[in-house]
Amino acid sequence: NIDTMAMRHDLQLAGRTDFAQHFLASAGLAVTTDSALAQSIAELKELQDTQAGGSGFSFTDLAVDRAGASVGALAVSNETSALKLQQLLGTPAVQEALFMPDLKDLPEYMSEAEFKQRFEAVGSPGYKTVADMIEMRIFLLPVLVEAR
Repeated sequence: NIDTMAMRHDLQLAGRTDFAQHFLASAGLAVTTDSALAQSIAELKELQDTQAGGSGFSFTDLAVDRAGASVGALAVSNETSALKLQQLLGTPAVQEALFMPDLKDLPEYMSEAEFKQRFEAVGSPGYKTVADMIEMRIFLLPVLVEAR
């Protein structure tokens, strides 16, 4: 009889439980559907978070979602990439920097009013600037570079 409480782990990425949830949910969506759908769902969730009671729009969450979706997509893209990914992430000493993007300077916790004031809407030039910066950070993640 194993004590299930002893087996529980507080999984965190960058010191936050919600980042682990974002990463794993997006990776799972990318594995079972595709990374574009995972990204769309993440974006819709962030827009929903701008409403009353939500945590606000967060580009940090989107960056973590995008990283998870990219890793998930790579895991099922082909056998060679999947094996490389397993080798890179399958060690006890794996470092977050392999698969987590730099989150500094990304806006978060924005209410609907603040989001509209700063970015107008999803797809606006200001929004696209931040989204493109996130994409570049994801593209350069060591785990993705090594497993490509």
